[in-house]
Amino acid sequence: MVVGCGNSKSIGIGYKIEVKDKNGKTVRTIVKNKDPICDGLYGILVALISKNSLSITDPSGTSWTFATVDFTKTNALAPAGDDSYGVVVGNGSGTPSYSDNDLFSKIPNGTSSGQLQYGDSSIYQPAPSGNTLIIGVTRTFTNNSGGDINISEIGLLLSLSGTDPNGNAITEPTLILHDTFTPVTVPNGGSITITYYIRLNPS
Repeated sequence: MVVGCGNSKSIGIGYKIEVKDKNGKTVRTIVKNKDPICDGLYGILVALISKNSLSITDPSGTSWTFATVDFTKTNALAPAGDDSYGVVVGNGSGTPSYSDNDLFSKIPNGTSSGQLQYGDSSIYQPAPSGNTLIIGVTRTFTNNSGGDINISEIGLLLSLSGTDPNGNAITEPTLILHDTFTPVTVPNGGSITITYYIRLNPS
């Protein structure tokens, strides 16, 4: 089952994709303002509301239980070169599901054939427009692989930090957003910038 936030009149989740060639010219832009959420995000919301422990499944399929979550360390702002969390990209196909815990086929960080260089992450927070507030995360991926690369899926992995039921410190990633689309080509020497965002009171 896919649970969507986009139909609400008070909150919306979306993404923007911008592809540039080797000269920095924008060659394609995609914007989607309605987006389904994954089990990871749903579980976090349930834990926040109910004060229950939080159970997640990481990308490898391993289950983890958080007795507490440290929101001063939990984030989606992965540093450059780290493809374990934050905004990630892939070339898999299929229909995203509420229960997804990873991309269908994630493209790894690197400069070898079929790889992209994962850039640093930054907060996306444009100025308010009327009653609409937007907060998100953006990341640029550079293609220095020697050939064009097709991207057909993106996702957002949140790095959760806290303690397990025994009081041990743990930090694990969980998928909270996952999308697929018609393949987008990132030319050799070019780049693709992905921005995931939450809109409050969207017009």
